[in-house]
Amino acid sequence: HYGQGLISCCVVGESRPSMCDGAGEVHEVPMRVITRPIQLPVDEAKVESLMESLREDPTGATIPPITALHVVGKEGGDYYFAMGGCHRYSAHKRLGL
Repeated sequence: HYGQGLISCCVVGESRPSMCDGAGEVHEVPMRVITRPIQLPVDEAKVESLMESLREDPTGATIPPITALHVVGKEGGDYYFAMGGCHRYSAHKRLGL
């Protein structure tokens, strides 16, 4: 999804309350709407490896989706919080997606 501003997410929320186990629904979510509430340190070698994989396969098909919590705001609006996949998220972000 390199160059399209999208990242594959297994979206969980009220209608999908469990964490992604590989059987959940995967959606293409714009990077600009995803928030990472907890910023953990990343292994630079892992991020670089993922960036190289994304350059080689722009579809991102070889990289598992991140898990994002979908929350509908009390006054409207959709919010997505990425709780896992910090290396995948960082790789997409660094490539300017």
